[in-house]
Amino acid sequence: MKFLATLLSVWCTLLCETLQTRASTTTQLPDTRCPPQFSHVQPFPEICGNQSIAFPSRIMGGNEATLSEFPWMARIRHRSASNVYTYGCAGFLISEYFVLTAAHCVVSKAFLALGPIDAVQLGEHNTEEDLDCETRGSNKWCADFPQVIKTGKPKLHPEYTENGPYHNDIALLPLKQAAEFTQFVYPICLATKLSQESEMWLAGWGKTENESPSTIKLKVTVRRASKRECETLYGNINVTILDSQMCAGGEGGKDSCGGDSGGPLMVLDSVNTWYAEGIVSFGNRCGIQGWPGVYTNIPYHMQWITRTIMSHYTNKRADMRQVTRY
Repeated sequence: MKFLATLLSVWCTLLCETLQTRASTTTQLPDTRCPPQFSHVQPFPEICGNQSIAFPSRIMGGNEATLSEFPWMARIRHRSASNVYTYGCAGFLISEYFVLTAAHCVVSKAFLALGPIDAVQLGEHNTEEDLDCETRGSNKWCADFPQVIKTGKPKLHPEYTENGPYHNDIALLPLKQAAEFTQFVYPICLATKLSQESEMWLAGWGKTENESPSTIKLKVTVRRASKRECETLYGNINVTILDSQMCAGGEGGKDSCGGDSGGPLMVLDSVNTWYAEGIVSFGNRCGIQGWPGVYTNIPYHMQWITRTIMSHYTNKRADMRQVTRY
């Protein structure tokens, strides 16, 4: 893994120098920013998983996220043939140029009916407000306007099994322009191995206990579930759980649900850095006592994520204008 990271870092540096040299001799390449530099935990930027909570929670003791909480959360936008825009799954930002989500969010019949994915929305909180603000006393704080960024062709795991238990339920969405990192838009780190943390976090705009999608970004804590017990439980309904999957939850009323698909299953380490260990995939209904949800295991898929991103940049070399604008 270290050799692969070093090789990618050298390659990126050489490519960037080439692009910048070409950009200096032509007026057709105004944007000479290079693809992000990757650290040893490929394909992360050098810094990830940090958030600063600037605004107090609107609901004391509730499960509503604050305006700047989980700034990597993304909403995935579809465009129909008649140019109607609809938001489907969630996803999460992992670098300036990539959002990670579930494969079924891209190719399942339910989402195909909405039309192809055309953009992601970053920095959203309340979907019914153009600008999210907090007022405390005489002071008013407002978040930035959300960023809506067009996406390229989704990259699905080649061994994704749609007609079954969603094995390898993972996809990358390349962004056609760089996300601007702010207090409200920021990438999460990807875990390279599963932690021992028992408390895990979910966030999103999915269905609530009232069976309606939430207009507010919500959060909930769940417990890591035993892989062996999860395998046995789902085996009873003829669903096979593989090492490429993991389980969490099982407490009544606390779960991911429809609309949360593609979002991250998160842990917080001892130095307050957030990592995504899983991707919301499927479950036996939502929030049922004794039934944990099933998540795509991110550490298991790290080589695929890294290889896919490397391949994407390599394929862009033939069109330098497209690379530098990417």
